[in-house]
Amino acid sequence: MSAQIEPKVAVIPPQYDAGLAGTMMVIVHNGNPGSTAKLINDDSWTFEFDLPWGATIKPTSLTVLVNSASGTLTAADFRLTWHSGQPRIAIQFASSPKHFPPGEGFGFLATFQAPAGPAFGMVAASGSSAAKRLAPIVPSFTPVAFLAPPPTTNVPPGTSVNVGGGSTVNVGNNSNVTTGSGSTVNAGPGSTVVVSPGTNVVLPPGTNVSTPSSSLPSGPNFLQIAALKWYEAAGTQRITLSGPPEALVFDGRYVWTVLSGMGRLARIEPPTGAVIEVTLTGLTNPNRALQAIVFDGEQFWVSGPVGGVVSDPTGTLLPDTLPPCAPRCLTFDGTSVWGAAGGNIFQISRSAAGQLATGMQFSTGGYPPVGLVFDGTNLWIASAAGSVGQLLSIRADTGQVSLQQSLAYAPGGLVFDGQDLWLTDSYHHVVEKRGRDGSLIGRYSTGLQPTSLLFDGAHVWVANRYGSSVTKLRAIDGVVIGTFATDPEPIALAFDGINIWAASSLRRSLTRL
Repeated sequence: MSAQIEPKVAVIPPQYDAGLAGTMMVIVHNGNPGSTAKLINDDSWTFEFDLPWGATIKPTSLTVLVNSASGTLTAADFRLTWHSGQPRIAIQFASSPKHFPPGEGFGFLATFQAPAGPAFGMVAASGSSAAKRLAPIVPSFTPVAFLAPPPTTNVPPGTSVNVGGGSTVNVGNNSNVTTGSGSTVNAGPGSTVVVSPGTNVVLPPGTNVSTPSSSLPSGPNFLQIAALKWYEAAGTQRITLSGPPEALVFDGRYVWTVLSGMGRLARIEPPTGAVIEVTLTGLTNPNRALQAIVFDGEQFWVSGPVGGVVSDPTGTLLPDTLPPCAPRCLTFDGTSVWGAAGGNIFQISRSAAGQLATGMQFSTGGYPPVGLVFDGTNLWIASAAGSVGQLLSIRADTGQVSLQQSLAYAPGGLVFDGQDLWLTDSYHHVVEKRGRDGSLIGRYSTGLQPTSLLFDGAHVWVANRYGSSVTKLRAIDGVVIGTFATDPEPIALAFDGINIWAASSLRRSLTRL
């Protein structure tokens, strides 16, 4: 049994809005870490979908998905079989025998029409099996929930809707908000109106939407949080580089990394993996160590232990030098750039690039910072000193300390998931989830020495520096979804809306998952 392939099935996402079209990803991965068996060309799996919605299932352009960090498996190794109107899809291994490495997987994308009302569906999965080689799929189904869509709210012509200052209006996914001609919608100062992807907002001519100015940026949505993008970007495998990547950022179109000690930025095109390296012109010291990067929609801010620079995407530098910054300790709040190093947090003026904003400097109490994030209102700083640490929260507009929490370990990374904060405890090989009141929600195991963290809108990804892997956790409860191999010592992560990117400084490479 220890050598068998153990197919595990996952359906992503696990719930859909009733009455609407949905896209489902069905993945089979090998859940046996001791597996040594091979896939052979009569191995096949059949997925049966509940009627009546199952009759609307169809694969998206017969797309086969493969997640093979080792490169052993490719999409060409598999064949999809589906007949129009049939509630089942089969996927067959159709190649010469190949190993199915533990944790790696294959599957497909499928579109469907969800039932009109709340319902409950099952995806039944069956697979071929051979004695002592391929274990049966257990369990044989995955529950899929269909949720009732939010109600439609119609505002008659001439009606005024007033939202008081500090209020939050949340419009759920695929909702429909219709206001009649001549209506007025007012949102008071400090209010947040969150419109989720897929929402339809109809504003006929004559409608007036008034949002008075506020000293704070509008609240973020989950995609902004995941991509660390608090603004509209300007302009809306394994990748080998010439130097060691130290940090990653996504600008809405390309993934960028700073090549420390090389005086260069590398631009990667996500669909193709094509790399263009851009030399930072005018550096007084081309060998300067650069370990942090952030993009503000127009320019890149790059810094390290002895300061940094501001560059446009061509590599042309602005003349001023940034203050020193620790790795993972640069962030942009939609208005200002913030940095942290040497026990201090500081605001950098974007209008006068590289100059510190007057009066906006704070101390972490002697704890050197290791992580800096923005939650739409507050700056959060994770700091470490010896074997202990601190979690500090500061209002971005006033500098008022809103929380100062002692930690019984030295954190190594920090990320915000839209509701809670995640920190790495490298010594104990776990990540910790905390509420914004400092309360401990949970501690979850990862690989060896978790360092960097990333949120993709639904999951938290952890770079395991000495595990040569990344771990994917479900953000809502910390359940481990999978662990995926990377090049040795991954130290930084980025999300491009589809793929996860992991940087290996040791191998001078990026791994795209």
